[in-house]
Amino acid sequence: MASRARLLSGPRRGSRFSVETSMGEARWRQCGPARSPFRPHLRPRSTGLPVAVLLAIVAASCHDSTAPREVGTIELSMPQATLDAIGALDTVSAVVRDVNGRIIAHADVAWSGTSGVAIRKLNSPSAVELKALASGTGEVTVRSGNVQATLPVEVVQKAAVLIPPGNPVAAPVATRIPEQIQVLVRDRLGAPAAGVSVAFEASAGSLASSTVVTEADGIARADWTLGTAAGEQVLTARAGNARVLIRATATPGPVAALEKVAGDGQRGWLGSPTDVRPVVKATDSYGNPVHGVSIVFTPSQGTVTGGMQLTLTDGTATLGAWTLGTTPGAMTLTASAPAYGTTATFSATAAAGQPLVRIIVESGSDQIGIESMPVPAPPRVKLVDTTGVAQANRQVQFEVVSGAGTVSAATATTSADGTATVAWTLGAAGGANTLRVRVADGPATNNDVVFTALACTGGNGAYVINVCFTTPVTASQRAVFMDAAARWSSIVTGDVPDVELDIASIPGCSVPKLNARLDDLVIFARIEPIDGPGQILGSAGWCVTRDDGKPVIGQMRFDIADVTMMEASGRFRDVILHEMGHVIGLGTIWTSTNYLINPGIPGGPRLDTHFSGPKAVEGFNMIGGAVYTGGAKVPVENAAGPGSINSHWRESVLGNELMTPFINNGPNPLTVLSVMSLADLGYEVNPAAADSHEQSDVLADRRAAPLIFLENDVYTGPRYTVDRAGRVRPVR
Repeated sequence: MASRARLLSGPRRGSRFSVETSMGEARWRQCGPARSPFRPHLRPRSTGLPVAVLLAIVAASCHDSTAPREVGTIELSMPQATLDAIGALDTVSAVVRDVNGRIIAHADVAWSGTSGVAIRKLNSPSAVELKALASGTGEVTVRSGNVQATLPVEVVQKAAVLIPPGNPVAAPVATRIPEQIQVLVRDRLGAPAAGVSVAFEASAGSLASSTVVTEADGIARADWTLGTAAGEQVLTARAGNARVLIRATATPGPVAALEKVAGDGQRGWLGSPTDVRPVVKATDSYGNPVHGVSIVFTPSQGTVTGGMQLTLTDGTATLGAWTLGTTPGAMTLTASAPAYGTTATFSATAAAGQPLVRIIVESGSDQIGIESMPVPAPPRVKLVDTTGVAQANRQVQFEVVSGAGTVSAATATTSADGTATVAWTLGAAGGANTLRVRVADGPATNNDVVFTALACTGGNGAYVINVCFTTPVTASQRAVFMDAAARWSSIVTGDVPDVELDIASIPGCSVPKLNARLDDLVIFARIEPIDGPGQILGSAGWCVTRDDGKPVIGQMRFDIADVTMMEASGRFRDVILHEMGHVIGLGTIWTSTNYLINPGIPGGPRLDTHFSGPKAVEGFNMIGGAVYTGGAKVPVENAAGPGSINSHWRESVLGNELMTPFINNGPNPLTVLSVMSLADLGYEVNPAAADSHEQSDVLADRRAAPLIFLENDVYTGPRYTVDRAGRVRPVR
């Protein structure tokens, strides 16, 4: 059938029309306002022209401005969205164009997304906010008309915080930790992060896998077999820029051997104790000392006292005494560990001699002295016979055993009251010094009396700092400690009360037996192997304070491998000066003064932790803090791990000030802030002795990357207080 055009109604004068077709017919439709008078009179049934021609004619003179435009494309503001944490946000917008490429303003759009992504509409219908709900991939779809566009969305959580196991980790050497090591990984918004690769590295032993991917709960689980050396071993977990250390205690295995340490092959007097008490050491198959092992000593002749002993932490057990038999000649003593079937045999030869005496120590043992100087109290002994009568004109031998010191005489003759005294000068190298006393002309019940003294680096000034090295150190290392002590002594200018101490030991603090008067601060320092470079640097802090809170005994401990690194970088002096500040009290007695406000918890919310001491605030203002608006004064570190948080000035504010948790590759000034904060702790100080750096200079210096992170550098072991009577009590 041929198409026909039909005029449905006469157009009014001046109106614009378009043509509609239906079933081969063309129909007029008004499409615009009247422009000129026109009035049709005809209503033709057919024009005789094809419909297509009529449509072309009408289209040339008529445009419908109200008809919707056909959507051709939708353009998104990004090709893909990547979110790094659960709860992370991003914004995406869409531009709608028609089939001719022109933008359609105010186009109707509809947004939808998969379950892992939430969509929130914004003020403009063409833009939405995306929010990550779960790790994984998903998509967001936008539709307008019959056209849609899809935005791939990937939620990849990045590790921001690693949280170590909450329970202690321990197992025998060379065995697997019974429970898997669990490290919780959180993203920057605190949600457990699934699918994150965690790298594990053990200081000793082996791992089933060095890389573990976190499970849905954000936990990476590692199987760790400990190494063969007893003691602390460290597992490092890393994910991205986050790192955490897991420390395990490797306990010794079963006893495999008994080693003779002292007392073998002696010569003694009939019926008298040997000069040296026999000592054995219990070790496992890897040579580790085993403590708590029952050792039984059995003589072939003579008698013993203290014949059953338990091995100490170093694996040794010492017989109380071995009194030789009454028959001249050779005899033996067997030490056995019945629970393990191991033995060791000592030998001795007995001969006749002088009457038996006993050595009594009257004074001079367990002292602290200064290198190359005589001990404060000369060693003095007294000889008495078995009935307690003083023995005059007997020969006593004094022998320097260690420390390279000297005595005024190798032997001395007892006076009428049975006493003998010698002048003892300590060695120049510092450290432990020992002096052995024996009866030279006959048997003695205790013919192996030892005097001990610790040679320390002497301080000067009104506030005296004595550094006592308990391990060997080099001359250059000793000089750095001496310089640091002198620097702090120039800052603290007021004397503090001396303390009388007579103690056998201070558990957990590596302090030897002491019988001394301490003025003003004594620091026991050691440089020893710990776990190699880049792991545990060491720690420092006080062990004992006076009853007014000021430290009297402290310790400084460093890994020899890290010391070598610090010496090479030229930062060893800054580190020692920083750590000695902790011993004096900076960051370590803040809590007891009630000036530490809002202390944080490692891994917890970041609080505005600050030190409110008025002198510290004054010092803070003097170095530029008067214009500080970031929180309360003075800002304290609130983002580091245990042993660093709450005990340093805040790195993000105070830059490379000496007492922040970083030693920087540039100046690390000891500012008036740190000096005046000591006044808040009760010290008399000289602010003029501070380095002349203002806060603006400190912050500028932070453009150089931090060189050493003093992570966990504050001693957190057992602590004690001593009163004026010398009584030591644990700090609760």
